[in-house]
Amino acid sequence: MSTHRAQALPYRSLFQRSSDGNLLLIQNATPATSVSVVDISSKQELEVPAPGCYGLYPALATPLRFSTLCGDGTVGTYTVAADLKSAARKASAKLFDASTDPLFTHAERDQDGYVFLSFKGKLIRMALDGETANVTEKLDLVPADATGWAPGGYQPFAVDAKAGIAYILMHSGDTDGAHKNPSNEIWAYDFRGKRLLARSPIANLTSLTLSAADPNMLFGINPVDLKIERLSVDPASRRVSPGGEIKLGETAALIEAPR
Repeated sequence: MSTHRAQALPYRSLFQRSSDGNLLLIQNATPATSVSVVDISSKQELEVPAPGCYGLYPALATPLRFSTLCGDGTVGTYTVAADLKSAARKASAKLFDASTDPLFTHAERDQDGYVFLSFKGKLIRMALDGETANVTEKLDLVPADATGWAPGGYQPFAVDAKAGIAYILMHSGDTDGAHKNPSNEIWAYDFRGKRLLARSPIANLTSLTLSAADPNMLFGINPVDLKIERLSVDPASRRVSPGGEIKLGETAALIEAPR
């Protein structure tokens, strides 16, 4: 087994399974970045170099394929050989500007691809099943009358893929380096209708996830008051309101609903 690893917070994108569940994808950074691909059944392992790239996004319909975000604004896509002895890499065109508007490594699955979020508030939908990644849509969350608002946190948004709604942790007073700031509000954005539906005053969250059982329930981590908050979504207006809380002994970074 590889002795490489990434010593990091438990971001979802650092440890993934292939779409058929047969492979583990593990992000390494020692400090050179690479990916360990492990066959769960045979324990066979392949280490794939991924210089300058970070985050793992398995293709939804091609189990031997995954992508990673790269510092030059491209997305590298790897296709692993069936015998797990090699992997072919193809780079996309430049899909984002990592200097002026980087992407959070947290991503959410849509019905036919992935949704990414930029530091300045752009939702970017990508198709990652082909040999090279491509952007299918870019949407600007922040309207003209909300200048200075931006996303923030460690797990800054959640997506209801069936309804096409993204829930985003937003804070005011955006400055360089504020991309992990806790929320002042949660915004509900319809990325199919391309419109902001609601802004709800929910403060101090840095992580957000959608209930797997109830699309009208969200859970968030509040590291300021050390608690997990349950949030209710009005299905008509998409406004979010507090619905309960659980105290935390230690601050967590990631929250997931059982699936």
